[in-house]
Amino acid sequence: LEPPSPWYEQWRTSLFRSLRWSEHEGLDQPAAAVLVVLSKEPDPVMLLEQLLHSSHMPPLCTQGVLEPVPARTAVLLHDISDPESPSQEELAAKLERVKARFTPHLALAVQIGRGGAELVDPEVEDIFKAFSATRN
Repeated sequence: LEPPSPWYEQWRTSLFRSLRWSEHEGLDQPAAAVLVVLSKEPDPVMLLEQLLHSSHMPPLCTQGVLEPVPARTAVLLHDISDPESPSQEELAAKLERVKARFTPHLALAVQIGRGGAELVDPEVEDIFKAFSATRN
């Protein structure tokens, strides 16, 4: 799409620049970080540490003005329906390695996908039955 008029792009750029926070305000400091890695990754701890690297933080964090390491939660995302996903035993071992490196109570494994009937709580199933679509 072309700008509606020749001055529009200059005006738009100027407007968006004026809406940004100034670096001295420090409002770009992350209050927390949720780091998510797939459970099928061979070394989830290394990937989580790369995500938290200071180069991904705002400039004031890398300059030492603001806290460079925000509070963080590490999540292993485990897709039950993915054939490449690790077994439950491998998932538990990976989660223990993540807990050893990060705060243990803030390291979690979240399972997604369709599991067997034994994984579904009957009460929850009844509550959401009217909203769920039947998959074949």
